[in-house]
Amino acid sequence: MFSQNSNSNSLTNGTDEDDDPVVQRIPVFLSKASAGQLYLYEYSRNTLINNFEENRVVQSRIKPNQQKVELHVRLDVESKNFNTDLARKLASKTPKSGLDPTKHLIETQVLTSCTAVSKNPGRYAIAVPQSDGIHLNPLAGMVFLKPSYEYLDAPPKRKEQTNKEGEPSASQAKPVGVRFASQSAKRMKLAQSKSMSVHQKLRDEEPWCETEFYISNHFKSITEREKLNCEQTDQDLSSIFCDSADTYLPNLCPPEADDGANKDVAEGVLSAKELCKLPLAEQIKERMKQVHVIKFSRLKYLLSSSASEKEVISGLIRVADLVKGNWVLKSSLLYDKEFASSRGVTADRLVTARDKILLTFTTQETVACKKLTKLTKIPAEDIIEILAKIAFKVSKVGWKFKLDEDKQFIKKHPEVVEQQSRMFETRVKNQEKKDEEEAADAKAAAKKAKAQMRQRKNSTRSRKDSQCSDIGS
Repeated sequence: MFSQNSNSNSLTNGTDEDDDPVVQRIPVFLSKASAGQLYLYEYSRNTLINNFEENRVVQSRIKPNQQKVELHVRLDVESKNFNTDLARKLASKTPKSGLDPTKHLIETQVLTSCTAVSKNPGRYAIAVPQSDGIHLNPLAGMVFLKPSYEYLDAPPKRKEQTNKEGEPSASQAKPVGVRFASQSAKRMKLAQSKSMSVHQKLRDEEPWCETEFYISNHFKSITEREKLNCEQTDQDLSSIFCDSADTYLPNLCPPEADDGANKDVAEGVLSAKELCKLPLAEQIKERMKQVHVIKFSRLKYLLSSSASEKEVISGLIRVADLVKGNWVLKSSLLYDKEFASSRGVTADRLVTARDKILLTFTTQETVACKKLTKLTKIPAEDIIEILAKIAFKVSKVGWKFKLDEDKQFIKKHPEVVEQQSRMFETRVKNQEKKDEEEAADAKAAAKKAKAQMRQRKNSTRSRKDSQCSDIGS
């Protein structure tokens, strides 16, 4: 129990303020009977909660490691609002759960969860008011439940055409293409192991744990709710918990440990609190990785440091390029050396392609994806992925740079604009020259290999002709 008496250890500042008197003191109890097992479910509509009270949940399961929940709620098929024809039509498209095999219609709705609080859910608690005080119960997780409509996206069932022997018809045979792995397959495999699809596969492999769902007035639900009340209400831990008003809030909500464990590893994004602790150069780098494109004035505002404009520009030059007076993250910082797109395009080619696209935006208002594909010689899908982070699509026109020209920065720092323009153009030209040399070397190597192959064939043919001559003689 946590309470405070009106003595020197009171949570007040020790002075009597007539305009703000204490009207009531409420004891606070901490219950740990459900610690590590208590989850808070949030729903999008009150009607969903009403369904639970009517005992319509036919299946409940959870993935504890991911804190992922699924509830299967039985629909009211007798209601005048239930469309039986549509339920049958949807059932014919998918064999998934929710289908009644006797009636051939979808009779349940699946509620899936997403994490409402992904970081330190244990810092939250459920408060249960009772006559003797407030009972707090720490949470293990908080999830938001919403309807899932996977059956709407399910492809229609395919009927296989077979011949009389039950084998597929010969007319249905299609040619099978065979592709051989290139030398960069190892690099692609390493990049794919870091992709979201692999992480998603690992999440999918976690088995579901079946659970029992009880309505609120069930005796088991009542028994679990009783655990929310603290049993040891006679133990006063006030002096242990805090000894003054200054230490009350830090003890109640302690600061997060700065050990890197609380970083969002999936997104690789640092919080504003963590960014403030970094040196100015690192702050600029992390901010640019988050936004990709930003105006100078906006970046200056976001930085916690009181650095001068000269210092900020000096840090920007190392990690960003200037396009239309706006700062854009350097392409070399966007892709790891061993990265490869799902189409097999390596990091070096993506860096070169992105630089060419940025250089195009310095002279043109809008660009067409088809033109960029011809310019960069990489698939259109990779072009669109690059454009999505630095531009937006205008219907029937093309892609336009995400931000308008920052005339204020261009007017205030013309020397920086000129220097960046020269450096950017030089870098792109050098990269193009390097690509041309590599392409020429590859062409020469292929030509040499072809000549050697022809030479070996001619040599083999000569030996055969010589052997034939010996036999004839």
